[in-house]
Amino acid sequence: MRNFLSLLYIVISIGTGVESAAQQTHASDADTVQTDTAAWTHDVPQVVCEALSAGESDKLSGYIHSSIELTVGNKSGIFSNKQALVILGDFFAGISPSGFEIVHERRLDTSTLTIGTMYSPADNYRVYLLTSNQNNIYNIQQLRIEKQDD
Repeated sequence: MRNFLSLLYIVISIGTGVESAAQQTHASDADTVQTDTAAWTHDVPQVVCEALSAGESDKLSGYIHSSIELTVGNKSGIFSNKQALVILGDFFAGISPSGFEIVHERRLDTSTLTIGTMYSPADNYRVYLLTSNQNNIYNIQQLRIEKQDD
């Protein structure tokens, strides 16, 4: 958590602008996912936003790094891709997400910090995504979902 907060501070302090993303390709363990992002202005692939919006953890499988720093509900730690998908699936089943909206995004070299809001019938959640895009390979390095108190 300390690493995440330190990185969050650094990325926000830099204050770099958000640039439009071009077409990018992501290769995962067994498959290739290609996303055309020319129609939108965020670095997060649209399929990731849709997966968070609908609570479909399986759609995140090709985007989660082989290991991820994950904080969701009462689970926190570094997990494998497969472990993270199970944890996210359980979490999503319990809250039934109904929407996701990007609130803020900052890019630093090949990393991007994205902050968003996930909506559910009972509560709203703040979502922090730390991602990397190296050689057109998009990976979620850190994911934190916290219940909003406001």
